[in-house]
Amino acid sequence: MEKRSSLQARPSAYLNIGNVSVAQDVTAAESCVLAAGACHEILLDGLESFEAETQELLRLSRVLQNNRVRILICVEWSEFRVDLQVFTLVPEKRVKAYAAQQYEDIESQVTELLGLAEKSIKLMERKEKALKMKVESLQNKEPEVSIEARNDARKAKMLIKQRELLEKELIALEKECAALERCL
Repeated sequence: MEKRSSLQARPSAYLNIGNVSVAQDVTAAESCVLAAGACHEILLDGLESFEAETQELLRLSRVLQNNRVRILICVEWSEFRVDLQVFTLVPEKRVKAYAAQQYEDIESQVTELLGLAEKSIKLMERKEKALKMKVESLQNKEPEVSIEARNDARKAKMLIKQRELLEKELIALEKECAALERCL
């Protein structure tokens, strides 16, 4: 192997190519630039996917180390900057304890409301029956319609509507109870 002096030029590998025109050189340079641009795009796409895949890595590593953690993550990649929110993580046992406590607090209120709704429905049913009997007796009487009968009929209609509303409220409360029981 020959030793080269740093003062001597390196021998070219392209000495025997022959006559190469300037147009061919320009075309070759343009294709090199296009290839470099394509490589640049591929690298940017790879960087974006890398960022997306590793974005949660710092947060997850801290979560695994601590039971209760406050985290603020800021990721920066050249022109990209991502700020994430602050999270508070609580052990699952504590969440279940809070849920059980909420269930106990709400259960008594729901039970009380259901009892009140049932009492109201029974009262409305009694009033409805009484008004129906009045309406029937008035219908069986003379065809004359007195002011009092009209008022009673209006009251009966109002009470029927109120009863229907209370029944809807009862159904909604029962659904809410069922949803609370499913949550726990």
